Amino acid sequence: MREILGRRRRLLSWRIGRKPGRSAGQLGAALTFATAWRWPVLPGVGLDRRDGTRCACPDPDCAVPGAHPLDPGLL
Repeated sequence: MREILGRRRRLLSWRIGRKPGRSAGQLGAALTFATAWRWPVLPGVGLDRRDGTRCACPDPDCAVPGAHPLDPGLL
């Protein structure tokens, strides 16, 4: 697990470097809490880039746009 987290942090650092701002501090806090308190972290679905208000998941009537895991079985 440590290797995966390290790789992910490097990838996120690259993204953050392109887009500095408040999100960098929020990401650091989220990583700290998830690591210290051993919270499970799941990949989530974001918002559709074309619209910005609709969910990127395949469900056109999504009740929680951009705020659920990628795997629908985890809902």
